[in-house]
This record gives sequence, C-alpha cells and structure tokens, in this order.
Amino acid sequence: MKRTFLSFSIKKFLITLGLGISLTSLLAAEFKFVHALEEAYWYSRYNLGSLVMKSNLGETFKPGPEMVEAMVKMVSDEWSTAVPAKNAALLKRVFNGGNPSYINASNNIDNDFNNFRWAPVESSKTSAAAFGWVLMKEIEWVKQFNIDFHFGDPMRVNIPGAQERFAGLVLCAESLMQLKEYQENEDLFDFSNIVGQYVALKAIANFSQYLTVKNSFRPFMRENRCALLASMMLGKTAEEISESFLQTAKSLYQKIDRPTTIPELSEAIQSLIWYAYANQADRMAIKTQIIAYGQELAGLKASNPVDQAHMIRALIEIGRVTDSPRYMKLAARQYSEFATSFNSEKGIFNGFFTYNTSDVAVLIGALNSLKLFVAGRVDQEQVENILVKFFDTILNQAGMQISAPPVEKIPPYERRDDSMLHRHPSLPVPALAGGEFGIAPVFASEVSMKSGHWERVNSFDSAGAMQLASEFLWLHHAEVNGFPNIP
Repeated sequence: MKRTFLSFSIKKFLITLGLGISLTSLLAAEFKFVHALEEAYWYSRYNLGSLVMKSNLGETFKPGPEMVEAMVKMVSDEWSTAVPAKNAALLKRVFNGGNPSYINASNNIDNDFNNFRWAPVESSKTSAAAFGWVLMKEIEWVKQFNIDFHFGDPMRVNIPGAQERFAGLVLCAESLMQLKEYQENEDLFDFSNIVGQYVALKAIANFSQYLTVKNSFRPFMRENRCALLASMMLGKTAEEISESFLQTAKSLYQKIDRPTTIPELSEAIQSLIWYAYANQADRMAIKTQIIAYGQELAGLKASNPVDQAHMIRALIEIGRVTDSPRYMKLAARQYSEFATSFNSEKGIFNGFFTYNTSDVAVLIGALNSLKLFVAGRVDQEQVENILVKFFDTILNQAGMQISAPPVEKIPPYERRDDSMLHRHPSLPVPALAGGEFGIAPVFASEVSMKSGHWERVNSFDSAGAMQLASEFLWLHHAEVNGFPNIP
C-alpha cells in the first residue's frame, strides 16, 4: 500500500524526542558527511535488529535456557550484565518481505520484544538474495559487536557493553541456524536468480572465513566469541564448522549459471572476491574467473545510474585485487558520466525518480568505494557531496528510513551530544510513524518523487533492506571491512 510521505510538525517531534534544541537551530543545522556516516550506522543496526529479533518475519527458534545462560556468562562482567529479551523472535529462515506495521499495543517494556511484532505474512520459499543478505548482515554485525575498543572485552576492557556483546552472540546463533536450515532443507529456498545465488555464495564464504579468525589487531578483537559459540552449539571445532560451510559454498558455486547482465557480472565479481578470500585452495582459479568477468563487464554500456554504479563498484573491486590501474581508470571514466547525471539541487539522479532499497544500496556502495579507493582519479569532495546529499534526500527527506527511536534509547556510553549523529529530526519515532500502533524503524521498500512530492511504499523487502544495511555498515571501513583482499 502506498501513501504520501507527509511532513510532521517539527516542533511536535522536538518535544516527543526530547532533543532540547530550538526550531531555528534545527532549520539552520547543516547535514554533513559525518551525519550521514553515523546515521547510516544506526539505521543499519535498527533494521537488522528489528527484522531478526523482533518482527517474527520467518520461521523462528528458541535457544535452550542452558545455552542462553552460557551466552550471558560469556559477555558479562562487573561493569555490565546482559539481560536476555522477553519474547524474542529469532529467525532460522527469513521470509522475503512483509509489512513492518506493529500489531500489538505497547506495554512500554522495551525488553519485551512482543511489543514490536509485525503484521503476519504467509510462508513462501526464501529467495537466495533474502537468505544471503540477511546472513551477510548478521555476520558483519557479529564482527562489529566483537570490536573490543567499541563494546568492551569482559573483565579486560572496561566498557559496559554486555548487552551489545550478547546481541552479537544472538546474531551468531541465528546465522548458524539459518545456514543449517539451508543445508538441511534446500527445498524451502528459491535459488533460481543468478544475482541471488552470488549473494548467497559470498555470505556463506564470509561466515566460513570468519569462523577461522581467532583474534585480530585492526580492529582489535582479543577472541572470536562467535567461533566459541558455534563450537558450543554444534559440538564441533570452529575449523570443522568452517570447512563444512566452505563445502556448501563450493557446491553452490558449481551450480551457478554464467552471468551476462551488468548487475549479474557486478555481483559475480564482488562475490567471487569474498569466495576467494575464504577459499585459499582454489584462490588462483577464482581470481582468473574474476578477471574474465571484469573484461566482459568492461565491454558493456550502462544506460542508467544504477547500472553505472554496478559497473563502478565491480571495476574498482577488480582494480583492488589485481593492482591494475586499467580498471581504476575505467571506474573513474564511468564516474564522470555518473556524476554528471546527479542533480545536486534535488538530491537525485536526473530522469530517475523511483528508488528501491537495492538501488540505494548499489549507489551508496559505489560512492563509498570511490571515496575509499580511487583518490587522485576522481574529485573526492564531489563524491562526498553526492553521497551526503543523496543519503539525506532518500533516507531522511523522502522517508525511506520510516522511523527511528529517540536518542534517549541509546546506551549512555554510545550516545553523542549531536543528536543528528544518531537520527534525523525529520523522522518520527516508531509509535508515531503511522498505523494503530506504529511502524518499525526500518527501510521502506521504495520511494518515488511524483509531482514534486515524495511517496513511499510502506512494505519491507528483506533482501534489499539487508543489502542497504550492509552497505551502510561498510561506510565504517576502519571497523568492518566490506572490501576483502585476495593475497
């Protein structure tokens, strides 16, 4: 169902959110790159948590009390103790999409996740893209929640982040259950789409590789709690589990049809880099395949900004892993045309008035890769300005991010003085976002500019939302690296 995205009373929201700033200062506030960077972080976090812990949008499972107790013990210390949520809806298989409107009246207990249930939908086969992007997003946030300088290390780094560390373990448990479900019940999944197959490939490879990481220096992680939990849950070593997942990835890789279109070739190139990163034994053969696909992609012509962004991202990826300036030059050349089509006044691309979550993910991902890896070949200030303006226009002004919790809900140790580093003041809180009980703080599946006004579709697309949430987290390159290298 579509509805026009109506402007809400700014004064009302200042009161509702308790932001303590004047209307004048709000209107004068400049939206900068740092705001886009930090809002992207929180929007990513809200989307994932709302989907895989609260929504009930899929088949669920419940860990036994002994396992939950062990998880709590693993992450708690004298500085903070994790408290498991009541009525959590942990997913072992996600559905492809649904309606993020709440169906229950709130009892005002934030730790009761029954308050945040979505409208129910009928079960259907899970697409490869939905399975892959949800799994990818979960593992990337597992990594984020295991950064010691950010969320602490029990009994060693005194940051009161037990609740966030516990969330990381919950996401790890969900990832294990989802991959097991795919391994054991392939008939419940639809893997007919080539792009989706490659997304699933890179997600499985990513999980396999991460389970082999014992610790890391940048970002600092003293121990891999997900690997420890996986061993506890499955009764095997992390290395054995990793090998099982890698074999699943190999089996999938052997079945994927040859990509031919720009989106297919772009996703194939990106996914094969993740696969080669995890699969050391076959790395050189996979790298040869990546280069071959790159040569095919370079010979195609993109006719719209999304396809241009697909090409930019893939060309940069090949340039990174081959150290070839040719591909970086091609990416820079493609960017020149791409940038010319951006309307900086309207914040969108000329002639392109409708954006779904996957479109936005591809566009943001290309801009991020340009900013990170093509310095000296493109105008970095221009790249940043496009990213900032496009982000603010689509996510905040058009309302693709439907709602956002008030800043006061953020743990004090994570809260910043500038509230716009967490959420944009134009967004309503979930309870006031529409419907009888509100709408979850997640991405709408699509926004469109029509007759000078923004409209949005208040439905949720699991694959597109988690793809965008992944690209948003990968803006934080120093913390979670969405661009693996092939040695």
